[in-house]
Amino acid sequence: MNTKEIILTSFFVLVSLFVYAFFPVNGYFQQIFGMTIFFVILPLLFNKIFLKRKLIFFGIDKGNWKQGIIWGAISLLIICLIFFVFSEYFGFLQKYTIPVFITKSFVNFLFYEFVVTVFFVVLYEFYFRGFLQFVFEQKIGYLAIILQAFVFFVLVLSIGGGTIYAFVPYIVCAPFAGFVAYKSRSILYSGLVQFIVLFVLNLTIIKLVK
Repeated sequence: MNTKEIILTSFFVLVSLFVYAFFPVNGYFQQIFGMTIFFVILPLLFNKIFLKRKLIFFGIDKGNWKQGIIWGAISLLIICLIFFVFSEYFGFLQKYTIPVFITKSFVNFLFYEFVVTVFFVVLYEFYFRGFLQFVFEQKIGYLAIILQAFVFFVLVLSIGGGTIYAFVPYIVCAPFAGFVAYKSRSILYSGLVQFIVLFVLNLTIIKLVK
């Protein structure tokens, strides 16, 4: 990764995320469309024109499955401990909200988790771990883990508004997901970690409200 590619990528990331943060959207369809464009389509086009890397470069591969499973499991334990502290001492579970319709039936819950949650996880994994982290890792090494987590945190602050608590699980998972991706060379295991966290957290909320 040469200096020119780093400069171009930095400019692309800053501009695209700035536009995304302030891009007007109305309703879920526009939100899904916008996220797909900014977090998948544009990075793929940028790679095709400038970086010219194969998709395996972005962690779209099974990678080192042993490292993925080991560090994924360790990350899950630490994340669970973090949310236990958040819940016990900061009342996080009382502030974290979920869509009402998924509390109505188990089918609704499964649909939400395996469609909506998976959608968000895949997009965030591809952009922040697969694209942002793996590209900058070529220049700054493991510090790219911190970089991608920080960029995601700043993005959430800029668009979060009254829904910032909904992003807390993603914020907490970001550095751990980055580390798992770094060790396994794949976004599969880091994505699985995030999905499990969100699945269990949402299921816990449902149990509490019933």
